[in-house]
Amino acid sequence: MEFLQSLMPLLVATVFLWITFTFSIVEKLMDWKGSVAFYQQHFKGTFVASIIPISLVLVVLLELISVLFMSVGLYQLIMLDLNETLFFGLVLVAFTLLVLLIGQRIAKDYPGAMSLGVYLVVTLIGLIFIH
Repeated sequence: MEFLQSLMPLLVATVFLWITFTFSIVEKLMDWKGSVAFYQQHFKGTFVASIIPISLVLVVLLELISVLFMSVGLYQLIMLDLNETLFFGLVLVAFTLLVLLIGQRIAKDYPGAMSLGVYLVVTLIGLIFIH
C-alpha cells in the first residue's frame, strides 16, 4: 500500500494526461473532416492553414505514441517497478504540448496557448514524482 501511496501523484498525473490525449485522438479521428475544417479556420491567414491535414496526422501520431508509452509505462511501473518507459512517455507528452503551444502562438490564440500551460504543469508534476 505504501508503494502505491508514494506513486499517487505520478499515477494521477499520468492517468489525467492519458485520458486527455486519448480523447483528443478519438475526437480527431471520429470527425476528421470537421477537425480539418476547424483547424483550417483556426489557422486562417497563417502558413499552417495549407498544411492542416499533414499537421493533424503528425499531432495524432505524437499523441498516440505518447499514450502508448504511458500505457506500457504505467503497467511496468505498477507491476515491475520500472519507470523508464513512463519517463519517456511523459517527455513525449511535454514535447507534444510544446508543439501544440507553438501552433497556438502561430494562430495568435493566446488563451488557447495559456490553457496548454495546465497540461504542461501536470506533465511536470509527473516528471518530478517519477523515481
